[in-house]
Amino acid sequence: MPQIAVVSNNIKEHQELSSLFKKEGIECINISEATAKNIDLLSNISPEIIMLDLELKGTDGIEVCHQLKNEKKISSFVILLSNKPEEYIQLEAFKVGADDYLVKAVNHRVLIKKLKAILRRFIGPKEPFLGLQKPMRYLGIKIGFIYPKKILKYWSYF
Repeated sequence: MPQIAVVSNNIKEHQELSSLFKKEGIECINISEATAKNIDLLSNISPEIIMLDLELKGTDGIEVCHQLKNEKKISSFVILLSNKPEEYIQLEAFKVGADDYLVKAVNHRVLIKKLKAILRRFIGPKEPFLGLQKPMRYLGIKIGFIYPKKILKYWSYF
């Protein structure tokens, strides 16, 4: 089951997103404070997607994103959420390593479609390529499919 971590001070936002993700079969990890302990927890859990609120107590989402992407070197897809549509804030978010920036009051259906597309693109399909369960032969060559660390790779051997 894919995991999405939501880092936000807003409890109502946590509840809405948790129920929305649960309906879609996505595990939601709620983190209400961006403390050093919670940042370490995020880097250890390494969820597929991290949704960071820009306005956090004691720090901001841009600083947390910088710590996760540049210091902890996580590979999770990071989305910053904010009420601020200003271009300079979005540019700063991308500069520190954010993968996407969404202005709040996001339509839930659009959000789910976007998250599923991200999971498909970066995590890969759940089923083997073309539904193959075991290697097949093509022109006398045995072809197999493997999935090391969430990345679909093709290889063939004789």
